[in-house]
Amino acid sequence: IIKIEVIPQYSSFIGNMIYNDYDPIAASIELVRRSMVKYIKGGFIYPLVERINQEKLNYLLGENVFADGHDLSWNKIYNKIIYARLRYRNKSKKDLSDNYLSSYKSKVKIRTSVCV
Repeated sequence: IIKIEVIPQYSSFIGNMIYNDYDPIAASIELVRRSMVKYIKGGFIYPLVERINQEKLNYLLGENVFADGHDLSWNKIYNKIIYARLRYRNKSKKDLSDNYLSSYKSKVKIRTSVCV
């Protein structure tokens, strides 16, 4: 295991705006992406704003909020969503279920569901 320290700023927000996974998983994916590009020359800590799920952004802020597009930044998008008190976090856990866990070593046979 190699520990690579990255800046966690906006990781939850960016993860939820780009990836369609459950909130903590989306933030973790963003942190992993940052650790992968940390030592790449020309790699940025923040991904390009164009990677935002446009459908989600349109749902949260409307279609023409950033129509000009030239002044688009993560900080401005974050401030608009937070100050408007909009919920941007991905809450769906429906894909996170293990229907059958078993171990041949311990002879454990458990049926479980993580869905809430």
